[in-house]
Amino acid sequence: MIGACLKQPDLSIIPQISIQNVSFVRGSSSQSNPTPDTITMTLNFADGNGDLGVSPDETAIYRSSTDSTDIQTPYYYVYDSTQPSSWLYLHKNNFTSADLGKYKYVNFASFRKYKTLAPFDTLPALSCKKWEIRLATQVAPIVSRDTLFIQNNPNYNNIFVNIYYTPNLSVPFTYFDPNTYFNGTFSSNCVGNFVNGRFPILSSNLGSNSPIQGTLTYKFQSFGLYPAFRNNTIKLSIYITDRAFNKSNVVTSSNILIN
Repeated sequence: MIGACLKQPDLSIIPQISIQNVSFVRGSSSQSNPTPDTITMTLNFADGNGDLGVSPDETAIYRSSTDSTDIQTPYYYVYDSTQPSSWLYLHKNNFTSADLGKYKYVNFASFRKYKTLAPFDTLPALSCKKWEIRLATQVAPIVSRDTLFIQNNPNYNNIFVNIYYTPNLSVPFTYFDPNTYFNGTFSSNCVGNFVNGRFPILSSNLGSNSPIQGTLTYKFQSFGLYPAFRNNTIKLSIYITDRAFNKSNVVTSSNILIN
C-alpha cells in the first residue's frame, strides 16, 4: 500500500526516510483458517529526483541505452569444462547441455571434484544462502535434482530490514538471520530471506527528476514470526535504495514486545 504526492521542495537526491509506525499482529493457528503473523511498517519518504521504486517486470535499471545495471537474482555460475578455473555467470537456470556447450553448472558435484582449485576452493559449505536445490529433470517415476551454487544480486531489493531481538532488555540485542533460523536443515524447501523486498515505482512521472514525498507501507508475513520471537523484544533497522542505488539513512524502530 503506497501513497505519494508530488512536491517541489529543495530535497536531496539521496532518499530520506523516517518511521511513522511499526506494528506486529499475531496470526491464527486455526487448522481451518490459519493466517500468518505480520509485521507492518509505515515509512515517510522524501527524494529530490523521484527515482524510487522498481516495476515488477524490470530486469535492469537503464541510465542510457548502453548503460544499465542488472537487477535479476540469483546468479547461476557455469565453468569451462576444459578450463575449470574459467567461470561465467547467468540467470537462466534451465539451459540444456546443448545450450551450455562446453560449460557446466558450478554445482556441488563440481565443488567436490575441484575443491582444491581456485575459485572452487573459496566456495562455502552447503546452505540455503549460497546453494539451491533445483529440479533438473523429472521423468516418472524418476526425479533428478541438482545442487547449484548461487549468488544473490544485492541490487534486486530496494527495501532492507534487519530484525534484532533480546529476551531481556538488560541483554544486548542480537541480529536475527531468517535464513539460518528457518532453514536448520538444508533441503529443497529452503525459505528465502522474506524480510527484504521491493516496492513499486512511486513517482507518477518517472524520469522528470521531480521531487516526491509521501508514505510507504511495507509488510512481511510468516507463520514462524511468533514462535521465533515469543516473549522477546524486537526492533527493526530499515533503509531503502533508489534507482541509482543510493542508500537512504537508516532508521530504527522502537522496541516491540512479542507476547
